[in-house]
Amino acid sequence: MGWRSFFSPQRRRLVLLSLAHAGVLTLLTLWWMSVGTWEFGDEVVIERITQSRYLLFGTEDPLVTETKQKLLLINCSYDKMLVPYKDDFGEGTRPITDRKKLTALLAIINRAPVKPDFTLWDIFLDYPSPYDSALIEELRTLNRVILSTYLTDTGTVYQPYAGLTYALAQYATMSDTFLKYRLLHNNEASYVPASLAMNQQGYTWRKWAGFVFGNGWWLNSFIVDLPIRRVHMDNNEITVWNVGEALENFTPEEIQETVAGRLVVFGDFYENDVHETFLGQQPGPLILVNTYLGLVKGSARITVLLFSCIFLLYLAATLYVFHLREYREKILNQKIYRVRIARFLFKYLTYIVIFAIYTVLVYLITQQHVQLLLFALYFNVFDFLMSKYGDEVKAWLRLAPSPPPGSPEAEPKAIEPVGPVE
Repeated sequence: MGWRSFFSPQRRRLVLLSLAHAGVLTLLTLWWMSVGTWEFGDEVVIERITQSRYLLFGTEDPLVTETKQKLLLINCSYDKMLVPYKDDFGEGTRPITDRKKLTALLAIINRAPVKPDFTLWDIFLDYPSPYDSALIEELRTLNRVILSTYLTDTGTVYQPYAGLTYALAQYATMSDTFLKYRLLHNNEASYVPASLAMNQQGYTWRKWAGFVFGNGWWLNSFIVDLPIRRVHMDNNEITVWNVGEALENFTPEEIQETVAGRLVVFGDFYENDVHETFLGQQPGPLILVNTYLGLVKGSARITVLLFSCIFLLYLAATLYVFHLREYREKILNQKIYRVRIARFLFKYLTYIVIFAIYTVLVYLITQQHVQLLLFALYFNVFDFLMSKYGDEVKAWLRLAPSPPPGSPEAEPKAIEPVGPVE
C-alpha cells in the first residue's frame, strides 16, 4: 500500500468520521456522568479502586493531612432534649439536639478573639424549641456559617430563619450506597460542599445544560473519594468533641483557643446520620467534608487531560469497529475461538473488560473517577451491527475504497433480459 492509498479520500473520511464519533461520545459520557446518579456496573470497578487505594495502600496527600488538622467536629449524637410534637396520628414529645447546650457553646465561640475560619452546621432546625431565638442570634453572629437544609415536598428549599445561609445536604443513590454528590440544584440553590467551596475558594458557578460553568468546566455530579473517614476520628487524628462534654470539661478560654482558625463542623457523627459507603459506614458530615475536598482538588473539573483520556479510548474503539475489526478474522481462526465459552467471552465481554481496565487507568492518570461501562455496551451493539451490515454502512458512508480499474468489481454488470426473448 503506497502513500497515495494511505491518504486516500476514503481513509481521510474514515478518520474524520471517527474523530467526530469519538467527540460526540465523549460529550455524551461527560453529560451522563454530570446529570445523574445512575449506575451501570461502574460502581463495582469504583469500589475496587477505592478499597485498593485507601484500605490496601493507605495513600494520603498533604491537603488531606492539613484538613484533618484543621477540622473540629462537634458531635451532637448524645445531647438531646424533648420538645412537644403533634401530627395526624397523635401528640407527645420527640427528641432533638439539645439547643440550650448548642446556644451556650456558640456564645463562647462568638466571644473568641479569633473566630473559626468557617462553620458548617449540619443540623436541621425543623422542630421548634424554647431556645431557638437565642440560638439563631448566635448563628447569625458567626457570620461565616452554612446551615444544612433540604428540599420540601413542593421542591422549594426549606429556610426557616432569615439572615442565614442555607445549602442542600442531600444525595441520591440507586444502590443504597453513597457514590456521588451534586454541586448545584439550580442557579439559586447549591449543595453544602459547593456552597462551602464558593465561600472558601471564591468559585462562581452557574448551571447550564447539565454542566456547571465558572472557574472552568465542571461536572454537576461527581464520584466522591473518602480520604477522611470514621477511622480517623477513632484514632484521634481529628479533634472530636461532644457538645455536653466540651461545656463540662473545658473552660471558655480553652474552647476559644481551640476553635481559632478551625473548620468547625456541627452534626450527628455516630447515631442517626450514618451512611453506607464502599469503605464502610461513614458519618454524613464527613461525606460533606470529603465532597468539599474533592471540589478543592478538582475531582469534578473537566480538564483537557480527562477529556483527552476518554476521547482517545472512543477514537481507538471507533477505528477498530470501522476498520481494524476485519483483522479479527485471524483470531477467529485460532483453536481457542472454537471453544464456545472463549467465543462468548471474546465476542461479548471484550469491550466491558477493556473499558473497566481503562477506568482504572484514567483514575491513575487523573485521580478522577469515570463511568464508561454503558458505552462499552454501546460498542458491543455497534460492533454487532457492523458485523452484519458493515459493507452496506461503509458503502453508504463512502468508506470502502473504489475497485481498481480493470478488476472484475470495476466491470459493469451485464443487464439480464427481462421477459421472453424472441
